[in-house]
Amino acid sequence: MELQGKRDFDSAMQRIDAWFAHDLLDRPPVRFTEHNADFAGGHLLAGRTWPDIRSRWFDAEFQVDYFFSP
Repeated sequence: MELQGKRDFDSAMQRIDAWFAHDLLDRPPVRFTEHNADFAGGHLLAGRTWPDIRSRWFDAEFQVDYFFSP
């Protein structure tokens, strides 16, 4: 299978399958959900800011809203 913009889809899926099997091929799978520039000078996402990434991850209200947003 080939996805537009993801020429190595098959190898990416092999990494994910290995990770679920508690194994490792060449490296763990990595997923980026936002562009790194969005985090310059403070963590900004969806109009909200946090002093550091830990604060963002432990903001339970935001995480629930972000998970269920369309």
